[in-house]
Amino acid sequence: MQRLNAVFAFLENEYPVEGTYFNLDTLADTKLLKDQGKLVQQQPVMSRERSNAVANYTVAMSVYRSDDDASVDEVFRRINAGGRRLLRQGLRQAGTLSSLADLVRIISARIRGDTSPGNILPLGVMPKLSITNNNLPYGVNVDEIFWVSQGVLRRDDVRESADEQLVLDLLLDMLVDPLENSGMRTRDAYYDYTEGEPAPGPSPQSVLIERHRGLRRRHAAGTLHEDVRRDSGRARDTGQATAASPGRRDLGPLAQVLPRPLHRHL
Repeated sequence: MQRLNAVFAFLENEYPVEGTYFNLDTLADTKLLKDQGKLVQQQPVMSRERSNAVANYTVAMSVYRSDDDASVDEVFRRINAGGRRLLRQGLRQAGTLSSLADLVRIISARIRGDTSPGNILPLGVMPKLSITNNNLPYGVNVDEIFWVSQGVLRRDDVRESADEQLVLDLLLDMLVDPLENSGMRTRDAYYDYTEGEPAPGPSPQSVLIERHRGLRRRHAAGTLHEDVRRDSGRARDTGQATAASPGRRDLGPLAQVLPRPLHRHL
């Protein structure tokens, strides 16, 4: 989505390339938006010939059809083998469909401040949710994200999904009894994530976490995202954070974004 947004943003004159802006008269759609006053031609203008070459550029595309989730995951892993590799948590999150993965994604986005009203994100809204440190007039400033502002993580850590891994560790500490040692193998097991050939069946840890009654009920009802939003909003409106139970660890700021049913496990 970021790459698609970069292409459309250039065509709509949001930024220049080599000092010139795309000529809006080149495409019928951009010319119509210009004539309607919805787009403004920025200066200096790229030559008509060069703008036309950009507009007519052919983008190669491959279509892979499969109803098998394991095959899709394997294709994703192979594509990620080249270029800039995602770190482990990025691979787990992108290659796993589960209530735990959804909860990690939703809570992490809520803490960062780049959460969307739902699971479907219009391309035009994406810039507002992008993490930036370039003083752009849109997006989420990485220096204002809780983990960075409090010195817990560095800027690059957040960009590399270290905040999601931290949220995962916190959730496993809350939901799993007795506590397990955090580490790559533990995280992989609860995500049921493997490299190479997929395992013949789900891991015992992933089965355990999926059977958790609170997660199972909310995930099945499709209300995880809405419940996190409502609970965090209620915490801010009342100015109160749910306290941890005696003998358990204090949630602190996370009490404002964690679903209330999880607080009972602390």
